[in-house]
Amino acid sequence: MIKVFLCAGTGIQKMIRKGLTQLSFSYLWADNELEARTALEEWRKAVSETDLADMLICDITGEEDGVGALKAVRKKHPHALIIPIADGTILPYTYLTPEIAPFSLIWKPVEEPPLFKTLTDAVLCFHPEEEEESDQHFLVESKQTVHRIPYGRILYFEAREKKIFVRLQNEEISFYDTLGHLEETLQEDFLRCHKSFLVNLKYVAGIDRSSRMLNLTDGSALPVSRGYRSFVMEKLHGIME
Repeated sequence: MIKVFLCAGTGIQKMIRKGLTQLSFSYLWADNELEARTALEEWRKAVSETDLADMLICDITGEEDGVGALKAVRKKHPHALIIPIADGTILPYTYLTPEIAPFSLIWKPVEEPPLFKTLTDAVLCFHPEEEEESDQHFLVESKQTVHRIPYGRILYFEAREKKIFVRLQNEEISFYDTLGHLEETLQEDFLRCHKSFLVNLKYVAGIDRSSRMLNLTDGSALPVSRGYRSFVMEKLHGIME
């Protein structure tokens, strides 16, 4: 559990909460507890009264003693990650100091892609080996968010509505690509069984020859088209002997 204390306006709070929620989805170990305040003194008091603080994010723009607050919380929490939120009205040399030792900076006006990158870098500090295992994740990118999905959680990919949908146990995420391109780039655990489906072989429980359907371990079923039938049967025969 990553303990985060945030001081910012409600709009930035919403963006950061969304980013942390996405990260807790992408990294199963990255559950977090967020305490948010809009007033600097309330945030400073909350941080000073706790012994558990992993990440301290504070908007110091327009605050008379924002830099002083960062210095104070650094003394209380020498190992926490401090991330100031600032803009050009504050001279960087006032907060980019050894007394504060910020991990990174969130620049205003805040935009989601750089914000999410900063939050991702911070979260990975609590589980650095995850970065080394990045090849074990499927990356879904859009203009506003990035999903890092462990391959082991993917049941199948489906092409529909001119998009690709990656199907997990309880949800699906859409993005733009083609199954043909995915066939070339995915790990060998994924098998094309139909013009609209790529299935993760780890979730195949068996095949119904009469209905030409692949039965998956979660109870769902995928069609096997005539053109892929012999290839699918050969592949399944090799792993289900």
